[in-house]
Amino acid sequence: MDVSGSWIEMVRAVRNIGRPGVASEAISAVDTALWDLKAKLLDLPLVSLLGRVRNSIAIYGSGGFTSYTIEQLQEQMMDWVGQGIGRIKMKVGRHPDGDAARVGTVREVVGPAVDLYVDASGAYSRKQALAMADMFSYYGVSWFEEPVPSDDLEGLHLIRIGLRRDGDSGRRVRI
Repeated sequence: MDVSGSWIEMVRAVRNIGRPGVASEAISAVDTALWDLKAKLLDLPLVSLLGRVRNSIAIYGSGGFTSYTIEQLQEQMMDWVGQGIGRIKMKVGRHPDGDAARVGTVREVVGPAVDLYVDASGAYSRKQALAMADMFSYYGVSWFEEPVPSDDLEGLHLIRIGLRRDGDSGRRVRI
């Protein structure tokens, strides 16, 4: 029943072979399963076992895949808005030259009151990501997820600093 202790032991067991990569993924999977099992054995909701931080959270619709046509993209986003979901996230980055048009068409159909997020899944270079952040801010995008590859920590830092430094230039996108 000591899930935290089990996690510590798993981390110790892979110390000499390296924790990043597949070892961390395996540890994460086992850790998640152990917390879930413990909650079931104690007949508790997992949130009660882990400790609730908030009484509620806002949801967002996540999809808008780059393989969708403009019509499919707009239909999915409007369906969520029609269900009362006021925050939506769409994928970008597969065809950078078309991302402005895709984001613009979504903004056009959902209106200005909906929070619009984009997720590039690490598709952009550092310079592209900064340029895209400027463009996305024009369309009222308020969240830019994984603008560069997630393992490019220096790039993520540089983009974050660049956005913060240029905050008065109109960039209002968070990463």
